[in-house]
Amino acid sequence: MALSHKNGVALSGVSALNGIAKASIAAINGQTIAAEGGGGAFDTTFDAYYDSSWALTTSQADRTYSLPSKPSKASSLGTESLLDHFSDARVYRATDYANDALYLSPTRVRHEYSKRQAFNADNSLYLEQGSNGYWYLYDKSTFAKVAQTGGGGSIQGMAGDCEAIWHPTDASKIWYTDNNGGLIYYEYNVDTQTSSTLFTLSGKLPAGFETAARAWTKGEGRPSNDGRYWWLMIETDGFSHLGMVCYDRQADSVIGHFLSSQRPDHCSMSPLGTYGWCSYTSSPWATYYPRTFTGSINGGTTAYSSVEHEDLAIGADGTSEWVVYPDYSNTGYMIAKMLGGAGTSHQMVNLYPASGESTAVHISGLASELQPGWVLVSAYGSYSDYGSTEPAPTARWLYESCYWVRIGASPTPRIVSEMHSRRYGANSDLTYFAEPQATPSKDGTHILFASNWIGRSGTTEHVEPDDYLIGLPSWWSE
Repeated sequence: MALSHKNGVALSGVSALNGIAKASIAAINGQTIAAEGGGGAFDTTFDAYYDSSWALTTSQADRTYSLPSKPSKASSLGTESLLDHFSDARVYRATDYANDALYLSPTRVRHEYSKRQAFNADNSLYLEQGSNGYWYLYDKSTFAKVAQTGGGGSIQGMAGDCEAIWHPTDASKIWYTDNNGGLIYYEYNVDTQTSSTLFTLSGKLPAGFETAARAWTKGEGRPSNDGRYWWLMIETDGFSHLGMVCYDRQADSVIGHFLSSQRPDHCSMSPLGTYGWCSYTSSPWATYYPRTFTGSINGGTTAYSSVEHEDLAIGADGTSEWVVYPDYSNTGYMIAKMLGGAGTSHQMVNLYPASGESTAVHISGLASELQPGWVLVSAYGSYSDYGSTEPAPTARWLYESCYWVRIGASPTPRIVSEMHSRRYGANSDLTYFAEPQATPSKDGTHILFASNWIGRSGTTEHVEPDDYLIGLPSWWSE
């Protein structure tokens, strides 16, 4: 993902955007940090709103499409904004950037990305980012902004591409760093509205990283699900790439690294903390490394030879780790490939459902933490006649929809919802944000997607998106 697409605004001096005084941040107290575990029961918030016989549709028939009226912002869980045409899933409009009393009048407010968790540990809050670079909290039950002490009720200290990550078990805490990465990661407490130091890499980096000023995943990665292991790209203040490190937060030390000037497009730790993942735009392409790896860039294992919109997930057995990616140029399928071992792979979904037709997708493995094997796919755009006609005239089941699919041989997708969003306009830095990029809670009962609500045919002008929440019952995967 291009960095300019992630930010969308100029953020010069962004570390001061919310006025945080870094000198006031408390130092690490030197105590051993126990790794927080994941886990937890499935959320039953939406169970009462569904008949016990309800199930997601598996029909792959073409559909008749019509654009519903754009709903008003929801104010309670008891009244959905609409029921989805596919599945009767409950859909709520979750933000309204024009009327949410936000600072500096952003032109959009939406979640960050499909591979970043927007929901806190108990699904009571969701995290949103404005086009102005500010971050906001919303209450899941009322869809109201939860005012914090930053400008316009934003979160003090968080700005731009600051790697915002919810604490895995404490619903009141968010982890973040400086815009575009820093050597210090902070922990923000929603209740006290204060930040403290989570960890620092200063003084802990191996030889060769002396000019380091930034540590980040470039906006797409996350630590292991328990928050212990972090796979980070290390750069100078001017964004010259120095290499990769694996930081163990429990040991408070770097346990693996390599030096390299080849910058990944993005990176991440695998969900169970076994591997560090790098996506390069040229050889060695999509590559993973054992977390204790020390050496040159050539020591990793190449999973496949392209990179676009992949994500990592836990397998259906609860112990294996997989990369799921769209293989547009080879098989034409979405592929799941196991990391390590024999490199077992499965063809998951045919992304070319008819001759000359296709769609683009984003993939999220976040729900595999509590729903092993399940990944959420959100499609955006479609074309026919080998790209000359857009959108494709026939609304295939997978076009402009989000759906679940479970890693394995010949899986059956479960369709969740239409998303009614369309990229349209000359400025790709803006149209990028119209991609729905659906992101689920760790049990899959809550899904956020972005939509500009202009439907399949769209308009001749770009329209900015808001966020929408899909609420599913706890038995959705049964």
